[in-house]
Amino acid sequence: MPARIVDTLGKAVALGLALFHLYTAAFGTLVAIEQRSIHLALAVALVFLTHPASRRGRAVTAVVDLACAALGAVAFLFVAINHEAILLRMTFITPITPTELILGAAAIVLVLEAARRTLGLTMMLLPVVAILYALFGDLWLGPLSHRGFSLPQVIEYQYLGTEGIFGIPVGIAATYLVLLVLFGTMLERSGVGDFIMRFALALAGRSKGGPAQVAVVASALFGSVSGSAVANVYASGTSSIPLMKRCGYTPAFAGSVEAVASTGGQLVPPVLGAAAFVMADIIGVPYLTIVGAAAIPAILYFLSVGTMIHFEAARTGMQPLKREELPRLREVVREIYMLVPLVGICVALFEGYSVSRSALIGIVLAWLVSLPRAKTRMGPRAVASALMDGARRAVVISIATACASLIVGVFTLTGLGLSLTSMVALVFQNNLFLALTCTALASLVLGMGVPTVVAYLLVASLVTPMLTKLGVSVLSAHMFAFYFGILSMITPPVAMAAWAGAQLAQSNFFRTALVSTKLGAVAFVVPYFFVYRPELLGIGSSSDIALSLASGCVGVVSLAAGLQGWLLVRCNPVERIALIVAGLSLIWSGGLSDLAGLAVLASVVAVNWRRRGIATVKAGAA
Repeated sequence: MPARIVDTLGKAVALGLALFHLYTAAFGTLVAIEQRSIHLALAVALVFLTHPASRRGRAVTAVVDLACAALGAVAFLFVAINHEAILLRMTFITPITPTELILGAAAIVLVLEAARRTLGLTMMLLPVVAILYALFGDLWLGPLSHRGFSLPQVIEYQYLGTEGIFGIPVGIAATYLVLLVLFGTMLERSGVGDFIMRFALALAGRSKGGPAQVAVVASALFGSVSGSAVANVYASGTSSIPLMKRCGYTPAFAGSVEAVASTGGQLVPPVLGAAAFVMADIIGVPYLTIVGAAAIPAILYFLSVGTMIHFEAARTGMQPLKREELPRLREVVREIYMLVPLVGICVALFEGYSVSRSALIGIVLAWLVSLPRAKTRMGPRAVASALMDGARRAVVISIATACASLIVGVFTLTGLGLSLTSMVALVFQNNLFLALTCTALASLVLGMGVPTVVAYLLVASLVTPMLTKLGVSVLSAHMFAFYFGILSMITPPVAMAAWAGAQLAQSNFFRTALVSTKLGAVAFVVPYFFVYRPELLGIGSSSDIALSLASGCVGVVSLAAGLQGWLLVRCNPVERIALIVAGLSLIWSGGLSDLAGLAVLASVVAVNWRRRGIATVKAGAA
């Protein structure tokens, strides 16, 4: 009986969470702390109602889960109800009441437990370590020590204001991230996701390595709005991975292609997995500036992945899909109206609508395009089911942003952010490359196992100030951190997107992660270049930007050829090294760099061409 009550309440709360965000998108968001506290009240309750403590002894654990859900709802709704008084209070001056202290402690503990259930032990431990630092940092020696704070002070700072658990990360989730997840779910349920896959098959199915190219195209289209690389893998990988394996790709390669393509979808304008809006909010630049900056790196990324797939197919003698296995482009184009939700959300954003209102427009359009066909038509029950499913997905991001807010709250409370920034700037003041490498490693670690936007939020809050202190432009620093935060999805040892791809492909996880890292190699290189060469972010004169784009495109093809060991024919080790050097020189872009890269590339092409001609003559003679 308790288990049935929990399940029923879980559905009700999930629907309530979705409807709350749809309502505020339509009629306007509430006061910041009120919006965020109601959001967390529903999200935390939903976690305990849908992620049981244990599958065994469900009757007993259901009672515990129900109690935790109720306590979480009370702890956060208390803030919503009393938000006016909380906004007027003075931190560390206005006395904290016993009720506030108890509910604040409960709110923090329940968020940590919710993180353990949804994100794993690592994500739970990060804010725990941060809170311990706030409590005992006065015992540290050196520049990272602080005056120390008592437990009531930490609870007060985290719970009664917008600097702690109700900080900017949660604000972003409570304002529009949930709506974008709901939009992605509606796209799947309305048949748009299936149309994107068929459209990609019709476009790229006949190319060399067709199924893998299909995965790249579909993931680029869908990944920009999905908000999760892992969700993107499951959305498109269930179709693309079996196709790749059927055409002869190894399971590890098939899984890695989907992982890399799905991760890359988060780097594609106009949405960038919602990070475009987050970045615009944080650094205070127009949304279109972020879209423009992301364009050239995204082109280079997907050109590199597509070229690597082509060279892998050529190296292994793989054949494209048969024409009869593919949908006809003419027939697919008849349903081009299925792209209306994607076009609609872009138009709304460019017209100046808020992100939440644009997402609402996209959700309504996704429902409308489902209506013409019986098999995709969404009635009230189907819409409710999609909204509940989207809410369940969204709570993972909600809890992750709550953890991020706890960590950022400790940084602001203790001044650790300024201390770290000053220390790193002092250590690396004469070596920007080492500072970038330190930032890249920190970003990869902080991004492990967390959703795309949360990875960026953690990195942006904790790492990018180090780069700006060293003279890197704010936009370049944030894009650099964003890229490496995203790349944790395909980088061992965690590599969540690679794990999902390996699971679908039934391949070895570590091998899949290593192949994913190789396929995504350009994404590990380009961020360094756009820090030194801002033309790659669309900054500079039109001629310089065009030259950087053209040079970069040739460079990534050369780099892909070197990594895969194939250009026109199989390359020997010396040729591979030459191709990699040429590729890096061309991506760097600049007069002498471009000339040197083109000269090296031309020499390898000439040698390959000659060997290919000899091989063709021998084959003809035989």
